[in-house]
Amino acid sequence: MSRFTRKFLGYFPTASIGSYLATMAVLSTLPLLVFVAFLLLQLERSQFQTLRVGAAEDAQAISRAVERKISDMQTTLALLANSVELQQGDLQAFHARVSDSLKGSSLYVILARRDGIQIVNTRRSWGSPLRPMANPESLRSALRSGKVELSDVFLGATSQRWVVNLTMPFAGRVPAGFDAVVLTQDAASLASLASRETLPSGWTSALLDGQGRIIVSSGADNQPSGTQIDQNRLELMYGSADSAVYYENGRQYLLGYSKVADWPWRAIVWGPVDSLNSSFVALWKSLMIGSVV
Repeated sequence: MSRFTRKFLGYFPTASIGSYLATMAVLSTLPLLVFVAFLLLQLERSQFQTLRVGAAEDAQAISRAVERKISDMQTTLALLANSVELQQGDLQAFHARVSDSLKGSSLYVILARRDGIQIVNTRRSWGSPLRPMANPESLRSALRSGKVELSDVFLGATSQRWVVNLTMPFAGRVPAGFDAVVLTQDAASLASLASRETLPSGWTSALLDGQGRIIVSSGADNQPSGTQIDQNRLELMYGSADSAVYYENGRQYLLGYSKVADWPWRAIVWGPVDSLNSSFVALWKSLMIGSVV
């Protein structure tokens, strides 16, 4: 072999053919690995966005159910306020008819003066002594506005249970000795509306009043009525319906929320993200990586 040939061949490595083939295989596979990593990243982003939309939709489903319930209560309240007995000022007959009509339900009717004194309460028999209302603020607010108003959750003076009130100012044709008709309901009876069977393990749904207190909740983080929700979560809720992300104890959480129509209440759902997407993403990762290998 000439001196020139030896010098020319010296510029090339003397590795084996197998090494060359292995290097070429790695170089040809590298773009595919980058593409797979990109697909997995896009998959996780798409899945996370789907989870956010789902959380908001779950909250909206609860708020719509509650909205229908309040609408039914409002219709009942209007019928009661326009009953013949009230228009004639026959409160004893009104008490008897309403008590019989609402027997077995979780609804009760109060006739109250503007100072919060109860004249009639169908939780008690006719003529029983009655305490002043435990939440006179909602009564006075409805009287000032002249409109039907929905209260926050509070502990009822008569029932000693957590309740909510729907209050309508009374405008009867004859002096009746009271100023408002109030439909009151136990908060616990709204539990079926605030629950979602489709919620995954580790998630919670709840109905909040206008002060951010729990009216009723269901799920992993079930809390009693009247519990104040964390202020940081309240500050995440902008607009009528959406979802938000927050972190707690090193875990990522999703919060879906939806306002209940024109009322001050909100429906919310929340839970850890890893309980939703870990198995889904892990499955796709194993499939894609396996196909490459």
